[in-house]
Amino acid sequence: MNYSELKTAVADWLDHHDSDSQVELFIELARAKVNRKLSTMEMTCVATAVGIQNQNDYELPVDWNGAREVSVDGTVVELRGASAFTTSLNRNINVATPMWYTVRAGKIRFSCAPGADATIELAYYRKVPKLVEDTDTNWLLNEHPDCWLYAAVAEGYIYIMDEERASIFENRSYGVLTDIESSDANRRWSGTPGRIIAS
Repeated sequence: MNYSELKTAVADWLDHHDSDSQVELFIELARAKVNRKLSTMEMTCVATAVGIQNQNDYELPVDWNGAREVSVDGTVVELRGASAFTTSLNRNINVATPMWYTVRAGKIRFSCAPGADATIELAYYRKVPKLVEDTDTNWLLNEHPDCWLYAAVAEGYIYIMDEERASIFENRSYGVLTDIESSDANRRWSGTPGRIIAS
């Protein structure tokens, strides 16, 4: 399914001409809902940066939706909330590699500067890509078109103030989101555990 087909499907399911002009908005609201709810393998990617002398703050990727792991020169750096991060700064003096990071105002802040030429690696969850052109598609639309359809239709019924139908499709969309999360968890943790064999 592509963007054009999704727009047609949402309009057909709503079958309410007063809402036709708002279909693109319903689809974008559905995307926002998915981004708040999901953190799956399909959403993971890795970004890298090179450290700059005396620089603690680095811009986050534009599609940032949460961290999985942050490392500097292969050493994992731990996340700290804002207050805990500030308290921890005194314990990260005179060391070459940051021990902690926090996220603030669209930037990642390290407890000390990583240093010139340090390799910063950020494994993170990226947002589901926005649909713009009619031919646009993405992993969610290809693998779980029902998720996007139900969520967008729910937004449509909220718009036309049909609370009963909005509730029905809200429940359907959350049901599919739960199924996606369960399937993702099974893929991550399925398989036979390894065994240590005595020689």
